[in-house]
Amino acid sequence: MKADLKTKFILKSKTTPAHVHDSQVFEELLDEQDQAVLADSAYHSPEHEAYLIKLDTQEFLMRKATRSHPLSQA
Repeated sequence: MKADLKTKFILKSKTTPAHVHDSQVFEELLDEQDQAVLADSAYHSPEHEAYLIKLDTQEFLMRKATRSHPLSQA
């Protein structure tokens, strides 16, 4: 689901079967005029980061630490 940050109105949504993870339709929800994307750690991947760079969109995707890759100070 894509929602407006100020008004909280739903701008776009995509319905999928239960076995399809939400992150699989991430790119379908974005438009070229999007200035920023805020999302939880399920949407963080190198592919999604590359797509946001291609759209020239600011990304605010949550990061999560793993056993072998702790979060940096940044």
